[in-house]
Amino acid sequence: MVAVGGVQPVRHLLALLRSHRDLTIRVLRNDVAGNPSRGRGFWIFGFGDRATPVGFTESPPGPSTYYDEDAVTAAMRRTFYRIWELALSRQESRRLMESILKE
Repeated sequence: MVAVGGVQPVRHLLALLRSHRDLTIRVLRNDVAGNPSRGRGFWIFGFGDRATPVGFTESPPGPSTYYDEDAVTAAMRRTFYRIWELALSRQESRRLMESILKE
């Protein structure tokens, strides 16, 4: 089970973890049921007290979209937290990436 793109991205992520102790990478396996964003990616940009969050989604066939409505960004945050709950822990994710390199 190697991600698309081979092992180089995995090596890079592990190098980042070694050089940035405060970095957290959590892997969401493909076989996990209940992934609310299956097949789609999104970003939530937070600006602290300076501005409200902005959500972003990209669409290959069409324009990318930015969202700044509170209801939409709140739904995107709920999606993020659900993915966080489903993902492997930081330690489990690291072990999985290390095992991929040993394959």
